[in-house]
Amino acid sequence: MKLGKHSVVYGVGNIATKLVAFLLLPIYTKYLTPDDYGVLQICNTLSALLLVVYQMGMTSSLFKVYYNVSEEDDKKTIFSSVFFFYLLAAGGLSAILISVRTQISSVLITVDNSSYLFLIVVISVYIEGALNLGLAILRAKEKSMYYSLVNVLRVLFYAGFNILFVVVYRRNYIGVREGTLLSIFVALLFLLPIVVRNIHFKISREYLKEVLHLGIPLAIGGLGLWVITLTDRYMLRYLLPDSEALYQVGLYSLGNKFAMLIKYLLVFPFSLSWGALMFAYQNHPEAQKIYSRVMNIFCFAGGVLILLFSLFSRETIHFIASNSGYYPAWKVVPVLAFSGVFSGTASVLNVGVTLKKHTKYISISNITAAATNIVLNVLLIPQFGMMGAAYASLISFILINIMMYRFSQKDYFIPYQTVRIVSFFVFIAVMIFVVNMMVHIIWIKVVIFILLLFILPQFSLVSYSEINRFLRSVKSRLVS
Repeated sequence: MKLGKHSVVYGVGNIATKLVAFLLLPIYTKYLTPDDYGVLQICNTLSALLLVVYQMGMTSSLFKVYYNVSEEDDKKTIFSSVFFFYLLAAGGLSAILISVRTQISSVLITVDNSSYLFLIVVISVYIEGALNLGLAILRAKEKSMYYSLVNVLRVLFYAGFNILFVVVYRRNYIGVREGTLLSIFVALLFLLPIVVRNIHFKISREYLKEVLHLGIPLAIGGLGLWVITLTDRYMLRYLLPDSEALYQVGLYSLGNKFAMLIKYLLVFPFSLSWGALMFAYQNHPEAQKIYSRVMNIFCFAGGVLILLFSLFSRETIHFIASNSGYYPAWKVVPVLAFSGVFSGTASVLNVGVTLKKHTKYISISNITAAATNIVLNVLLIPQFGMMGAAYASLISFILINIMMYRFSQKDYFIPYQTVRIVSFFVFIAVMIFVVNMMVHIIWIKVVIFILLLFILPQFSLVSYSEINRFLRSVKSRLVS
């Protein structure tokens, strides 16, 4: 019961943060031009990279070390060692970056006030890293309600500051980054008392070494995913002419934000329970068949969402964006929707290497796909612009799936219905292409979508009644 409760609470808190950012899109598209929004996304991409480097995987790896000790004093020592190491190491890196911000910002951001923007980004990331370590303490202590309360406060202040700075004071993308910094700072202030109660000034080199030994490989894998999911903004910025680069970044980012709702609605909630579900069934006599059915169900649900988002992407973007300059952003949504779902299927496919503790193959797959993504972006973006970036992302996630399938099947064979799954997604892709090319009346699209909902079960991946039975089974398994 505790597992189910905490997973739901953590999930709601994290997903709510992403959804609020999505709900602010009408404001951004009204008060920011596509070029302005492109600058904002360049800053957000830089923030994501720095956060991976700053944290070095410690927010995940410290749990492994934490749960190996039983004495409360040892647990405090682990947190203290990690927390103070972060403050010193990340603080030193921040000081270096700030001291050369004029030179770096002119290359990484390349707009007026880039030095000030870079300063805000660096300070925000430093504070966010400390905040994430504090939130890790709450998770380790199983204080899920406090965890969600901190996240809710952060979301509310984030929305409030954004409205104040962007709508009232008209501070453009600078106001968005200023609001982000202040919301993180307020959340950290609220979290600080519990952090102070759970650390002391005793630092262990042994514990710290163990945390870093586990965390740095995770950070390397995280950098691989960062390359696949975020470097396309930088590629668009530098591979396209200055006259259109930021505009393309803005369009691509808006389309990606809409397409990635699939992650918030399906992939992220699934990942919260998948780890527990994977291990819960590992000793079941029909475990392999169960994992195969999980893949079928995930693919079917993902296919339905891809159809929904892709068929109505044009109308949705037109509704969200009051500035008509954003309208072409809908074109990347179908491709990026497939990418979002395939990022989830990769996590299902890694069951074999996870159960056999060969997780190095996950990093190998991510890094290989990341390198491929860079090459594809260089080749495709100059010719096809933002669509080239979208296709590079899709191909990279397909590559991850192929590699994870090969690695996992060697370790732990699962009878996936590969041909049916591939045929299912090919059919969906063809239908999206045909409908978006030929149909521009929304009520006809609605009728087609409803008809497709009756056709899709004919691929025999799963039935709607089976999905319902499976979800009830998973719920009983997780909370037992």
